[in-house]
Amino acid sequence: MSAAQNSFRGSVFGGFNRQDVLTYLERTAREHSQQVESLQKKLSQLTLDENEKTTQLAVLSEKEAQLSSDNQHLTEALERARTELEEKRSRLAAAEEDLSVLRDRAAELEANAEAYIRLRDRTATIELDARNRAQIILNDAHAQADSIRAQVEDWLDRAETRYEHLRADIGATLSHAIGELARVQRALEQSSASFAEHDEALESLVRWCESDSVPAGALSGPEARETGE
Repeated sequence: MSAAQNSFRGSVFGGFNRQDVLTYLERTAREHSQQVESLQKKLSQLTLDENEKTTQLAVLSEKEAQLSSDNQHLTEALERARTELEEKRSRLAAAEEDLSVLRDRAAELEANAEAYIRLRDRTATIELDARNRAQIILNDAHAQADSIRAQVEDWLDRAETRYEHLRADIGATLSHAIGELARVQRALEQSSASFAEHDEALESLVRWCESDSVPAGALSGPEARETGE
């Protein structure tokens, strides 16, 4: 016999008490209704949780796609920066070759100055004048060569430092590097023009010393004024 049957009181006619049966049915219905309501709440909560997780998953997927795109852009930018840096290094190598040429020319100027100084025994006046002018030319050559070398070395150091910070500010770094390279190029061109003028002046002085006369038009600028005086 079940617990429900045991809780029912017997009737005088051999059946169950009607009120007990009704009470049991009402209680059972309430319990069932409560269980259904509880299950519905749980189902609603699970549905909300699932929707929230679905939304979060969509957001994460979108962020992942964005991060992947950003990473691709950064990779491409870094590759372009590396290519441009290689180009700058090639230009720097060319500038260093030009600097080597300038050093050779400075050495030639030193040799010419020494040869010119050896002529000082011919006359004390020419010796003093030639020595002063040769020293000026030599000092200018050394100063310009040192300045160009310092500029190139300084630019190289800054280029290496900018490369380390390339991902932070690529555009500004490349613009600055191009400006520095242009400035070095202008300095090289100016130095070449200056060396050419000094070579011409020195050759004129040597010919003058050897011939003891100043040919017409051989000196110009400061040399012409000094000779005239």
